[in-house]
Amino acid sequence: MNIPEIAIAPDLHAAASKAANELLRAAKEAADRSDRCHVALSGGSTARHLLAALREHPRSSAVPWERLDIYWSDERCVPADSPDSNHGTAMRELLEHVPVSSSHVHTPPVELGAPKSIAARYEATLRQATSTPEPAIPQLDIVFLGLGLDAHVASLFPGSKAIANRDRLVLHTRAVAAPRERITFGPSLLFEANRVVLLACGAEKARVVQEVLESPPDPMRYPAQLLLSAQGRVLWFLDAEAAALLAPKGGSRADSTTR
Repeated sequence: MNIPEIAIAPDLHAAASKAANELLRAAKEAADRSDRCHVALSGGSTARHLLAALREHPRSSAVPWERLDIYWSDERCVPADSPDSNHGTAMRELLEHVPVSSSHVHTPPVELGAPKSIAARYEATLRQATSTPEPAIPQLDIVFLGLGLDAHVASLFPGSKAIANRDRLVLHTRAVAAPRERITFGPSLLFEANRVVLLACGAEKARVVQEVLESPPDPMRYPAQLLLSAQGRVLWFLDAEAAALLAPKGGSRADSTTR
């Protein structure tokens, strides 16, 4: 079982800055080591704070952005100019401000065909960009995730058949709230990532953070618990409000502090 590494910051800004620091440091190390770094971004309200922190962080200028390949761990099936588009948000908040190559920005083709076809095309894109033929699973360097109030990560929602799907890398799912049609990384990609960075902030996340980290494993109920099966490092960045209900260090909670 993968024991998550947990860092708690005083507030949302500090938590986002800590997560950005870890992500940028890991990106530079990966790019320096292999000349390419494969990074998956996500969406949601918390992600906007991370994107801003990545753009503004002093370490940002040291990252070889031209050697990064960018993906999305999930996307809503909406046009890029929609406020609900994770790709559009990332472009406006980060990617238009750093020297990343447009050919290295791998966007889910959400405006082309039915969702299942989109998922299959994006899986093919992932395999081509990472030079990973079937049946091998791409090993992304960094996958960033948020945490939903229902414990979902990416667009893997409670009770979804996608949670048990190990056959496909990218899946079509449906959310309860609009926009319903989603494209998401499947569990297999999360399991194989070298590093998963999860950011959760705010008092409204306290209950779900406690349930995910302290309840017996039940990924169908708490999809974020899929990360307990991850092969790489799993780092949770929380603000004090989101961590408020966790057992004190040294109590029943198994955790560690990120380096």
